[in-house]
Amino acid sequence: MTEPIYGISTPFTIDRGGKVTIYNTVFDSVRQAILNILMTRKGERVMRPDFGTDALSLVFEGKDDSNISLLRMMVFDAIQRWEPRAIVNKISGKYIEDSEGLALVIEIYYTVRLYENVTDLVSVTLRS
Repeated sequence: MTEPIYGISTPFTIDRGGKVTIYNTVFDSVRQAILNILMTRKGERVMRPDFGTDALSLVFEGKDDSNISLLRMMVFDAIQRWEPRAIVNKISGKYIEDSEGLALVIEIYYTVRLYENVTDLVSVTLRS
């Protein structure tokens, strides 16, 4: 019996055997969906102008606790709207400065609805 397919990988890739890379677990599929939501700017998708977040714009706003609160609301609302398989448990954000400049680190702890006893994490670093 073959493994169920939960989706095609994004970005679209071909594996060494010449086949399209797919997701074999619902966890991989949900993780990638959350990353797609975070990395897509609102207005970027022509047929879905409300898809995504404006999280990247907050990198340019500077270090401010009110921006972190806005980020948490923005990300929570977007995931709740666009990824119904995920239950968001916690969202944290912090600004960091290193040799590459200012960055915003976002961590999202979530549960996949089908497996409510398993929590997963998506961590993204947005740079200016």
